[in-house]
Amino acid sequence: MPLLSSVPHLTPDRVHRIICVALILAACSASGQQTPSDPTQEESKRILGLVPNYRTTPSLVNYQPLTPGEKFKVASEDAFGRGTIALSAIFAGAAQLTNANRSLGQGGAGFGRYFGTSYGDFMIADYMTEAGPVTK
Repeated sequence: MPLLSSVPHLTPDRVHRIICVALILAACSASGQQTPSDPTQEESKRILGLVPNYRTTPSLVNYQPLTPGEKFKVASEDAFGRGTIALSAIFAGAAQLTNANRSLGQGGAGFGRYFGTSYGDFMIADYMTEAGPVTK
């Protein structure tokens, strides 16, 4: 029996909206941070210390395109980072809460299936967008 029966006002659409709003607020609050005044100081590549943010740069001064090996390194850091694992767990929990895919089931085994599909989706997206097409 899905958990939503005990909370009738919490629909799958509302759960999705709540997660999206929380992620947008986290990204907006982190984007207001100032860049370091010392150019030798390394800028954090994570939003709120958790969500990976390797796709942006504060400046295009001395821009050098990434080599294919560097692209795969960035994709791997994103795919195996703690933020990706945490977001996968959050999305898996929300999907299980809403019983989004009944074939995955409930309980610990069901959560494992939801987590596996969510994490696999994030990993594929990381490699397709960050290490994908090599352009010259």
